[in-house]
Amino acid sequence: MIYELKNKVPRNSSFIYAEDVLTSTVFGNVRYFKNQDIMVDFLNKSTDKNGNYPKIEKENIFEIEFWKKYSSLNSSKINEPDLILLNKSYIILIECKYFSILNEENDIEYDKDHYNNQLLRYSTIINEYYQNRSNKLIIFLTNDKIRPSDLLNKTVEKLDPQIKLYWLSWNKIYKTMKNHDINCLEINEKYLYNDLMEFLKKRNLTGFCGFDINEIVYDRFYKKTYSFSKVKINNKVWRFKHE
Repeated sequence: MIYELKNKVPRNSSFIYAEDVLTSTVFGNVRYFKNQDIMVDFLNKSTDKNGNYPKIEKENIFEIEFWKKYSSLNSSKINEPDLILLNKSYIILIECKYFSILNEENDIEYDKDHYNNQLLRYSTIINEYYQNRSNKLIIFLTNDKIRPSDLLNKTVEKLDPQIKLYWLSWNKIYKTMKNHDINCLEINEKYLYNDLMEFLKKRNLTGFCGFDINEIVYDRFYKKTYSFSKVKINNKVWRFKHE
């Protein structure tokens, strides 16, 4: 991360487009905070096809596995999801994409009976290895600004109904961290926090976090589109509705 922040990455390097680099930088560093509040808050920004959130309780402490290899009991294929989060009641499988797309089969002409993709293949890990968990989640983490509904709806059609599928955007992590109370962080955690925030800015993963203004005259359109809340005397932060 420091390597990139100090502009040491060679120009035109594929390094900055690698989703494994982004995944390890964000989750690999977030796990070093004394609690997992930031990570849980970020994952709770995920939504299912109906717009519902997973509502993972912050009391949960997860063991985090990166690129763990699983051999399928029914075939010779090796599955390697980007992230597995585990505790006694939860199994959360996270598939991360940045500039690449999800590997799909039979995508040109949709055939429900034969359609398959990485998320469906990885769901066998949950069924074969973690059947005893009461909460089974798959989170598809992408750089999209809008939910890839067509892909996810096709996946849900074939997914085991006991496994809940959610979508999450990388652009939610900056706002999640921005809303975190840094006063509760220790000095070394503040260094980590500040570096991560700068990294997300450098990668343009900030999303929309409102903007500061003083006085403004606005009509009905703006009232329907924006809302504001006071954060300090004489200043207001304007945000899109429902942000």
